[in-house]
Amino acid sequence: MCSHLWQQLFYCMKYLACICHNLKWLCVLFVGETEETFAHWTGSQDWEVYDISNRRIQMERVKVEAVSYSYRTKYQTIQALTDVNCSFEESKMYAVVGESGSGKSTLLSLLAGLDLPASGDILVEGESIRGMNRDHYRRDVVSVVYQAFHLFPLLSALENVSYPMELKGIAKKEARVRAKELIAQVGLADKICKQFPKMMSGGEQQRVAIARALASEGKILLADEPTGNLDSENERNIVEILKGAAHDRGYTVIVITHNPEVAKEADCIYRMRDGHLAREA
Repeated sequence: MCSHLWQQLFYCMKYLACICHNLKWLCVLFVGETEETFAHWTGSQDWEVYDISNRRIQMERVKVEAVSYSYRTKYQTIQALTDVNCSFEESKMYAVVGESGSGKSTLLSLLAGLDLPASGDILVEGESIRGMNRDHYRRDVVSVVYQAFHLFPLLSALENVSYPMELKGIAKKEARVRAKELIAQVGLADKICKQFPKMMSGGEQQRVAIARALASEGKILLADEPTGNLDSENERNIVEILKGAAHDRGYTVIVITHNPEVAKEADCIYRMRDGHLAREA
């Protein structure tokens, strides 16, 4: 009887919330006959679902639907991706593995918004990437960490990390304070802040690159062979930072890698073969 009343209350409140969603008010209620979950109304006709211990159930952030992509060289057309389907949830780290030329980097470039699929679609939190302003998407939603670091050579570590925030209109002083906090969070000493990239080791440069990616506050973090130029100790450090970004900060972290030691640390592994993607058990 009690669960039936809760169920009736749920449907009544959901109906009222749908009518009044423009007021952006918050509804908190129990759902389901077992009362093991409850939902938070977000004001945008979406529900955030929690379990009974108040842990947020992980939601799908990126969905790739039947994506194909090809490009032409002077002599031939290369089919880089064929009917790729996959999804990526928040608070998880994914590894995409496969041989060179299998299509991994092409998939990453599409996820980064550098190009659009020839067919199929990529949905980010339910919205098609085709309808987005991709400049804003790359600035506000997604960040990329590269094997070669790609730090600005004439900017210090602090300036590199604060740059994305200043680009978004954050005051320089506030951006520098936040940048210093991020540099500390990736395990670097305060002295690094004033150093230029050429004065740093490879491991230090990659940590600065990750701090810069986190500075954008976009919740999708793409990493293209982030440990490829690093020794084993720095490799472990970088992997732990990426895992922390996913598990502790709610990021969706997608790592392209050839390294099985890096891949096994992921929550989920996808394997690319000749443009086809499959999830490994």
